[in-house]
Amino acid sequence: IVGGTCLSSSGAWRFLRLRTGLRPFTPATHLVATGAFRWTRNPMYLGFVVIACGVAICYGTIAPLFGPPLLLWWLDRRFVRREEAFLRQTFGVDYEQYCRRVRRWL
Repeated sequence: IVGGTCLSSSGAWRFLRLRTGLRPFTPATHLVATGAFRWTRNPMYLGFVVIACGVAICYGTIAPLFGPPLLLWWLDRRFVRREEAFLRQTFGVDYEQYCRRVRRWL
């Protein structure tokens, strides 16, 4: 839970520091490729999934372990795919090169 919180927070901090859109689908003024963004294109969303894994493990039963994969799927379909299309349109070749260098999740 702590690791996921740190991962999400570090990604948000990078966005705030560069004064680029933090909320989904707000204008992006910078392509962030430093910090955790060097290893995953979605550290904030990945942090949410890690937090969900931690919470599921704390419950100590099998049923909650279905939550994190569902959350990952939902984030990917609801936000990530649309945001990537937006970023391709905004940053063009720079974003394409970034995508070739850095995996979407891990």
